[in-house]
Amino acid sequence: MICKTKEQGGLGVINLELQNQALLMKNLDKFLNKKDIPWVQLVWEKHYTNGKLPSTTKKGSFWWRDNLKLLQPFKEMASIQVKSGQSCLFWRDKWTSQTLEFQFPQLCSFAKNRNISVSKALSFNSLSLLLNLPLSQTVYEQLTPLLQIIEETALVPDNDIWTFSGGAKNFTSAMAYRKLLGNHNIDPIFKWMWKSYCQPKLKVFCWLLVKDRLSTRNILRRKHMILQSYSCEICSSGTEETVEHLFWGCPFAQQCWGSINLHTVQDADSVENVKAIRIQLHSTFFINAIIAMLWTIWKVRNELIFNSSQIGISDAKALFFQELRVTTLRVKESLTEQFEQWIQSLQ
Repeated sequence: MICKTKEQGGLGVINLELQNQALLMKNLDKFLNKKDIPWVQLVWEKHYTNGKLPSTTKKGSFWWRDNLKLLQPFKEMASIQVKSGQSCLFWRDKWTSQTLEFQFPQLCSFAKNRNISVSKALSFNSLSLLLNLPLSQTVYEQLTPLLQIIEETALVPDNDIWTFSGGAKNFTSAMAYRKLLGNHNIDPIFKWMWKSYCQPKLKVFCWLLVKDRLSTRNILRRKHMILQSYSCEICSSGTEETVEHLFWGCPFAQQCWGSINLHTVQDADSVENVKAIRIQLHSTFFINAIIAMLWTIWKVRNELIFNSSQIGISDAKALFFQELRVTTLRVKESLTEQFEQWIQSLQ
């Protein structure tokens, strides 16, 4: 969860395993593009002569075998511009719009060698060298489009070009890392949160709250921590202290929101409440007020539990505006006056 990027709803902490894989993939990029590097030439000459290519059979040193474990993920990210056809597989690599193995599955089942290179496959003068004959009627129907692809492919004496499928000319570990992490549809609340002008610690606090990982009493219960009570300390209603109750459903929390003329949605989670308050505020700075109020409620709760200090609504409101004034120091200079006027409108 925390290793996802901030854009994907995480904290952007580097996933070292995926980062290591992305870095190793740079070796495969150098190898398949036949860069003018001694180790690349050595591996090609040692293991992949006479049209042989890396496949499921892994050979070589332990370092090279570790690289080959990432061959398939690398190929899924890459696109191929065929030149000599010596570094890509005829059936299994995506040198056309899609792999021939996927495009002609029945025909591929008749292949004599599924790990043959494009250059070697196109050098055959007879189909009997490429396929096991005779072909069934269904398979024979797939033969015509395959022959058309072969006829339209002209090989030249240059190295094949492997590029990143995202359109970038050069392969980079950063692009590979993002691809390995994957893409996920997330709620826009995370974008609003990270683009706010609040202090970083408040942003992380809000992230924990939205993810329901804040150390409220019900979370401590789930962690098997023994407490005298798991109920909300502020309202003393006997209701278990959850994120939804503490920040949105507790009578004290509702009074805090009401002090700036905002209303929460009962029996709704944090995401729904944030969106509801956004509509009520009608301002581009809305998320700053939401985070500041959430932080204020959390501070009031902690003062009561750890210092036995009872803080009233008026004092809580003062803490809220104090936090917003601190936020003013982080606002762009061009927006400072507008931000201060917005704060005044909340009072």
